[in-house]
Amino acid sequence: MSDRYFEPFLESFGPYIEQGWVFCSIRNGFQILSQPDRDCTIASCPLAEKVHRHRATDEDSKYTVRVLADWLALKLKQSRDLN
Repeated sequence: MSDRYFEPFLESFGPYIEQGWVFCSIRNGFQILSQPDRDCTIASCPLAEKVHRHRATDEDSKYTVRVLADWLALKLKQSRDLN
């Protein structure tokens, strides 16, 4: 597991990523967790007045995969600690 992500972060976002959510950059320095098959409902989104969906960039996808890998590693560690 990377030292980059703290357990509370992984525990907050990991389950959503497992369900298919992805991080998407919606403006410089601001990422949201989005369901790519659903319309955006983020009020602070720059495109909030239009019906739209966010698509992850290659960089967003790589970031999502890193977080998912760390989340799964944490879950495995926690399950081993219980046994």
